[in-house]
Amino acid sequence: MVGSACPAWCFGRALRRAVHPRPRLPRRRMTARGTLGGHRKTRIYGRLDCPTALRAIAKGGYVKHRVFFADEAAAVAAGYRPCARCMPDRYREWKSRRRKCEKAIQRGGPRLSCGNT
Repeated sequence: MVGSACPAWCFGRALRRAVHPRPRLPRRRMTARGTLGGHRKTRIYGRLDCPTALRAIAKGGYVKHRVFFADEAAAVAAGYRPCARCMPDRYREWKSRRRKCEKAIQRGGPRLSCGNT
């Protein structure tokens, strides 16, 4: 096969371009840095300087499951709850709402009023 465009291992077949099963999407450029970080598996968000999160990062875990949020509204909308260590006031508010919701469900009340649980 001298002079052909195909290498020797091709045996005369036309070369095909490989198609990736999931096409790569271009990365979006963020204009503002996130102020909150979260853990994808536990669905908890908190400040970037949270002692609990920093300790987990130092141990070598946590990093591959970390997500970032621009603000608290984005974290809540994604279904995350506040960290009890670095955001105790927000955590208490979330906990009281959750308890009220659980009681309403036990009594047979509407589930739609529960919001983010």
